[in-house]
Amino acid sequence: MPNSALDHEQNRKKVCLVCFKKGGSIVSICGLTLERIRKHYIDNYDENDTHLPAGICARCRKVLLQVDRGEKPQDVLQEPFDFSKIIIPSMSTRTSPTPLENCSCCMCQVARGNPYNLGLAPKSYNASQKSTRGRPVVKQPMPLPLPRPVKVCQRCWQPTGRGISHPVACTLNDARENLAQRTKEIPGSADIVTSDLLHERPESCDGSTIKIATRGRSLSVKKPGCSNKAGASRALFADEAVPATEISRFQSTLGLSLKQTEKALTFIRSWKGRGAVEPNVMNELRQVDKRLDSFFATVELELDSSRKDEQTKVQRTVVYCNDVAGLIDYVLDARGIPADDGNI
Repeated sequence: MPNSALDHEQNRKKVCLVCFKKGGSIVSICGLTLERIRKHYIDNYDENDTHLPAGICARCRKVLLQVDRGEKPQDVLQEPFDFSKIIIPSMSTRTSPTPLENCSCCMCQVARGNPYNLGLAPKSYNASQKSTRGRPVVKQPMPLPLPRPVKVCQRCWQPTGRGISHPVACTLNDARENLAQRTKEIPGSADIVTSDLLHERPESCDGSTIKIATRGRSLSVKKPGCSNKAGASRALFADEAVPATEISRFQSTLGLSLKQTEKALTFIRSWKGRGAVEPNVMNELRQVDKRLDSFFATVELELDSSRKDEQTKVQRTVVYCNDVAGLIDYVLDARGIPADDGNI
């Protein structure tokens, strides 16, 4: 059954009020959209007026929403169409019947417009763009040529034959160049030759390096699995963290404060990792720094001012040892000196 033509009222809902274009995503103007139209676009808009479109497209509806939220200025909306140009034919008369299905106003012409003329037609089908099923074809590597017998020189290993130039007196250097070129052409062969060379070449006098010939000066390479035994030195803490006792000795030897020691440990950790030093070593160093606190005390005394122009007394904090005998015994015990040593 053929479709009947749309009348003028139905065509009103096919045209956007703002851009006055036909689209597939046009909805009727009602509810909040109607309020926004009257607030930001046409204040006296009447949805029942037959001279005005009754639809709005998705794009203009989005712009209208952004204007209502204050995200965009009101002037981004297009100027309203001159709806006075819409002339609706008169209704049916006895002599000239003009039904609404045959309305020829500009709004109905836009609603009935051909999408090909409006630039909305779908693109033509192209059979070459059809995607094939399955995994995409990957470019295969170049296969090796079919083997065929060739003649080579037994001295320089260069192929010989008609049209191939070959020196009359080939040298050992020519043989090296030809073999090196053939090694590059076969994948993985250069690695195998290098590995065999490193394991078979006799060691040098120190037993850790081997000499490899080049096109110039020979190259010294460390042999795999060998270490320089002559100059090897065993680190005290090669595979373990440095304990707090050694850090304390390091601090006292260099005369470092706690802050200076902490900065030095920061550099050591950045070089060797966080496990290079015993965890919480700074807390232990702070406890060691306070181990003599029980032998000392402070007192506030009034002393003569050190300034010559002042003849008054000033209050100063004085640190003194309140247990000299106990301090001496503690120092002797810490250094491992017996108390009855006659040299004291």
